[in-house]
Amino acid sequence: MFGASVSHAVLIAGVPPGKLVKSGEQRFIDVGTQGPASLEQYTELFFEPNDAASRAASKRSFDRIFSAKNIRSPDVPADWAKQQVPATPPNPVIPSEDMLNALKHTNVPILHLNGDHDISFPVENWYAMNGQFPTLNLITYPRAGHAAHFQFPELAASQIAAFIRNTQKA
Repeated sequence: MFGASVSHAVLIAGVPPGKLVKSGEQRFIDVGTQGPASLEQYTELFFEPNDAASRAASKRSFDRIFSAKNIRSPDVPADWAKQQVPATPPNPVIPSEDMLNALKHTNVPILHLNGDHDISFPVENWYAMNGQFPTLNLITYPRAGHAAHFQFPELAASQIAAFIRNTQKA
């Protein structure tokens, strides 16, 4: 699947190929296609708005990202971005049977990180693959959304490093 040069695959807040057991929430699309980014919108999309610690992490992340004017990539034009978004959450997101089959037979260690309340790509879809992908490792962060790695950056980095250090191809 990945080729001889890939030793590990680290996936963050993604979705497996094939039919999903749980689609993303409509509110991700509705909030994501609103006007210019606000802290409230950012928190709703990428964090767990019902948790005080997650809201505080969202503010720190938002301030860091949106204050770094000279090192950020250019903004994507909002009109173009809105045209790329489906009207409702797709299922499947990645309809590739070939990719699904390859993951079921890979020897490459796979790590997937996600929040327990990702309204875009629910982590439950990875739980459903846990017995089917022979090298899948799952880390789910509590009271976290789509950007759990922004909420727990040091923890995510250390867990990714440990995964790479301590796993080998099957």
